[in-house]
Amino acid sequence: MRTEGRALWTVVLVLCAIAVAASLRRLFALAHPVDPGANPMRSLDALFLAKAALTRTHVIAGLALATSIPLQLSSALRGRMPRVHRWIGRAFLAAALVVAMTGYAMVVVPVGGWLEVSAILFYATAFAAALVVAWRRIRARDIDGHREWMLRAIAIVLGIATTRPVVAVFFATRRVTGLAPDQFFGVAFWIGFTATAAAGEWYVRKTRRRPDRLHAHDLARAQVSSSKLPTTR
Repeated sequence: MRTEGRALWTVVLVLCAIAVAASLRRLFALAHPVDPGANPMRSLDALFLAKAALTRTHVIAGLALATSIPLQLSSALRGRMPRVHRWIGRAFLAAALVVAMTGYAMVVVPVGGWLEVSAILFYATAFAAALVVAWRRIRARDIDGHREWMLRAIAIVLGIATTRPVVAVFFATRRVTGLAPDQFFGVAFWIGFTATAAAGEWYVRKTRRRPDRLHAHDLARAQVSSSKLPTTR
């Protein structure tokens, strides 16, 4: 596995683990609400509890998405069981659409004001657009284009996991900065989503096959195919 591939898997697995842990924690907080008191984290839980059904739908879909991402990216699974890969892709797309649509709905009661709303609207739209383009590329049998747009979509949606450590830093430094959750939540969203989307775009461009390599690859594949044809004597 090349260095870029190892780096991709390390980042993806860490972010998926963060997303799964955050999703399970949110579902637990919804199922077992407590008096927020003066604890800012508990106060944040209360805001999500005010839109419990919507939050639960969003989180469950996000949990399904986070667990399916490593499977969707697995080249071994794609090569050995292409039909399973396609069905996982369909499940990924269904969960992704639920995440995007509920993400739009959740801006009705934002935690971080207009900054959070703008980040959600921008990146939810970018996520949905990337999924549509990825779907159109695979329908057109453009495997490389499909790969690139799926990577972009995955990078965007994993931005929510990147916001978690960013939010944690803001919470840890709030006595120094004096910032409340409603003041830093939107900033954290923009930082998390933008950093992850930018990293994903960098990876796409870094691993994109050049036209000369693409031509050589297609020529080699054609030669292999022709060598398998029956010969006449």
